[in-house]
Amino acid sequence: MKHSTEQAAHFRINYFWDDQEQTEEISAFYNANKLDIKLLAPDMVYPGQKVNMKVRVLDAKKAPFLM
Repeated sequence: MKHSTEQAAHFRINYFWDDQEQTEEISAFYNANKLDIKLLAPDMVYPGQKVNMKVRVLDAKKAPFLM
């Protein structure tokens, strides 16, 4: 699906939390200055647990972001 940068993109997430269905909605516009940040971490981390994580940061063109 192609999306125009002039229109907002609308997202809806449905999930279960404590056996109750939750819904979150958000709208967003394309922004060339925004960064795509992805946390590469285990699916579940417990309080007090130490884990290794990596952070991947890309610009809007999917190129690595360098400072």
